[in-house]
Amino acid sequence: MFNINTFNINFIVLMLVSTAVNSAPVTSLDVSGGFFNMNAPIEAGGESPIGAFTMDMGSYQGDETALTGGDVSSGYVTWAFGFFGDMTGFSAAASNLNGVIGGGPAPSGVTDDVAGTITLDLSSFFVSWKASSFNLGMADIVGTYDAITGAFTVNWSKQYVGGAFDGRTSYWELSGTANVSAIPVPAAAWLFCSGLIGLVSVARCRKFKY
Repeated sequence: MFNINTFNINFIVLMLVSTAVNSAPVTSLDVSGGFFNMNAPIEAGGESPIGAFTMDMGSYQGDETALTGGDVSSGYVTWAFGFFGDMTGFSAAASNLNGVIGGGPAPSGVTDDVAGTITLDLSSFFVSWKASSFNLGMADIVGTYDAITGAFTVNWSKQYVGGAFDGRTSYWELSGTANVSAIPVPAAAWLFCSGLIGLVSVARCRKFKY
């Protein structure tokens, strides 16, 4: 005889809901700050602090043509890299300034509440310096994420290709708050749970009837 009780129903619903909301797409990053270094990892000394900025997911920020002309207002953020001068971060589908080719899809990301991680695709992240651009982002950047506060920290490194810094390695650290979009429990899951609850009701009616 098929037997199911309210406890089992609640447990199944909880498992379905938990599975549905374990991960969520990132809508934007409110970066409170970070660091950039070249040829030495972060905390090895000599890194340049990066100020606060917001990075929207699913869209490019910054205009290559404007940046080439010296207007850096449309980029993510501008920071001073010692005596080398200012550097500006931006994202673009492609760039071929100074013979450097790169780019990729618009920034995106996803969080995992259970693992406490955030995974970002920043393959379209560029840095502009003295009318040259360098593609210094990566796909599958994995960092830490706090599901309660939204706090995140990511680190990555990438080698320059072409231009004045060809062959050197850049090191990055960004931290702040990740804004995510809640994923609703699939309709099929709710339908399944409703069916189980219906079975419980039928079983109880039969029990009281007999």
